[in-house]
Amino acid sequence: MVICPYEVYLMFHFKKEINRFQSFKEGKRRISYKILFICLKRIYGRVIFGRFTMNNQHRSKLIEFQTRAFTKGTVEYINNQWIFFDEETEDAAMLDEYLHQEIEILILNRWRKGILLEDGKVNVSSSIHFLEHEDPIRIRKHLVFALEELLDDLSDDSFYQFITTLNSMKFSIYDCIYCYNHLTFLKDEKRKSGVNMMIFDNEEGLCSVNHHFFYNEKSTDRFEFTLNTGKRMIVEKLSS
Repeated sequence: MVICPYEVYLMFHFKKEINRFQSFKEGKRRISYKILFICLKRIYGRVIFGRFTMNNQHRSKLIEFQTRAFTKGTVEYINNQWIFFDEETEDAAMLDEYLHQEIEILILNRWRKGILLEDGKVNVSSSIHFLEHEDPIRIRKHLVFALEELLDDLSDDSFYQFITTLNSMKFSIYDCIYCYNHLTFLKDEKRKSGVNMMIFDNEEGLCSVNHHFFYNEKSTDRFEFTLNTGKRMIVEKLSS
């Protein structure tokens, strides 16, 4: 069984709550583990059996925990300007191109999120951190716009099934190099049907995904995953 990064996140918090529950004195243990589990499922929006619901925060967490979500590199202060050097491609870019975007900086051997400001400043948890010459940083990548729109249009069930299946095949949504979103042309249609097409490249292989959809009184999402090795996987979700 392959566990996606978001499931690791949920399992961590579930274990934390169980440990807290077990620390209670015997007299306070009036709630069963079954009831505790139901409460936790409601908190984190995940139902293991049957249908589950996710709010925007849970969707964001699933996206946040994707692999290869960052461009890694270092910053250097050259001629009174901050320059970012991509670790992989060795390309150089003005750091100002990423102003007001999310980046991560290394503080005490831990990656900390922040928002890049002018003059090499980073807003980290409402405090200002000043970059130094040759500091390592990570810049969050942007999703392919068509894919981002497609993910927004998917139901919670289909969103979760698509991403976790893609992850199980060792691909990330940030590996997308092409996406055709036919739903974009059907915004005003009551009855929507067609195929969306995606290609993912994780630098070890390719994965093409055909998303067959039919949305009317009932909805159908069918994802056909095909690897360059010939391996195929099909996931279909029906909802009323």
